[in-house]
Amino acid sequence: MQVRIKEIMVEKGVSSVSLADTIGVSKVTVSNLINNKTMPSVETLEKIASAYVATLRLASRSNR
Repeated sequence: MQVRIKEIMVEKGVSSVSLADTIGVSKVTVSNLINNKTMPSVETLEKIASAYVATLRLASRSNR
């Protein structure tokens, strides 16, 4: 499953530093989330949704 955090950030005009500060994680954590190196916890997803009133869109990775 892939979380499209970068798309939400672009839609809302939010920088990675701003997102990190708002949800209480490091910039490295946000970078890892954006680059799909780690999956966010449910708690982190809830914080992002709460902070930016965003609909979290989850999509399966395609096997192309």
